[in-house]
Amino acid sequence: MRNRLDDDCKNRRQRLFVQTVLFVTLGITGLILGLAPAYSSLRGLNQLIHNARDWLLLWRLTLLMLLIGGWPYLVSFYAERAGLTADQRSSLQAYRWRLALWLLALELIACQALLTHFAETVMTLKAGFA
Repeated sequence: MRNRLDDDCKNRRQRLFVQTVLFVTLGITGLILGLAPAYSSLRGLNQLIHNARDWLLLWRLTLLMLLIGGWPYLVSFYAERAGLTADQRSSLQAYRWRLALWLLALELIACQALLTHFAETVMTLKAGFA
């Protein structure tokens, strides 16, 4: 009896996950198709990206927080599916903060153009001393 309840719970979680992924995918596709005529030129697309910059940052940081917060659940789910040993599971759990730091570093360097701002500041300071 207990095993059947656990299976029902797992099936519900899997269905909810698949439904959520499909809902988000359809929403994003609908948004893209709805906005495509208005932003079909390069200038319009550049304006769209500029207007959505803050929302995209919020989206990326939310995904990062969900990944950090959901890491134990993701590892448990994957370990069950892949048949990992306890040592492999604990090793995978240990990668949580390492992955978070790498993703945060990529966000700062690539998305926030931290190196570009740093180089511009250095060039401005260098020009000021000359």
